[in-house]
Amino acid sequence: MNIRKIIDNAKQLCLFGVGMLLNECYDQLVFFLGREPEFLCDNAPVKWGATFHGRTCISPDELDRRKDGTAVIITVRQYEEILRQLRA
Repeated sequence: MNIRKIIDNAKQLCLFGVGMLLNECYDQLVFFLGREPEFLCDNAPVKWGATFHGRTCISPDELDRRKDGTAVIITVRQYEEILRQLRA
């Protein structure tokens, strides 16, 4: 799997996990990814609709509706549960 090709060809880019790691590393993530995300996603309902780094946070249900053409980058330390959630 060519990660660079997936990111470059994605219609939309989503960073999943709006927490301390994202806040500390947002600029580095954007630099590494080569583009800003179109939106963010988090499991915490209090974050849905809020703006972080100029991007709106959506719910996992909304992400499911936008999944076609969307590359999702998980931005939390304990990623295993989110990976299972996204695969389901």
